[in-house]
Amino acid sequence: MLIMGITLSSFNHPSKLIRLLVEMSYPIYILHYIPIILVSAILIGQGFSQVLEVSLAPLITFFLCSVLYWVFIKFTPLNWIINGYHKSWFKLGGST
Repeated sequence: MLIMGITLSSFNHPSKLIRLLVEMSYPIYILHYIPIILVSAILIGQGFSQVLEVSLAPLITFFLCSVLYWVFIKFTPLNWIINGYHKSWFKLGGST
């Protein structure tokens, strides 16, 4: 009940972190396939145990995909395609 209450109160009060994570969720979902396979292969190739590989691969992939999002999507017209024009920081023309 405590966790549900904390979660509900965080959604009732707009948070920049939550908005950022929601904005990043779909692009990261699209980007994560190849990096997770590569990171897992590298970790297994380096001799990490399965438990450590399963623990580290998602963390490394999230960080890597977040960087890829900021470099290739956030400040480019790809943001129009993935997140929609109305959420993009770069818009053509004046305000109407």
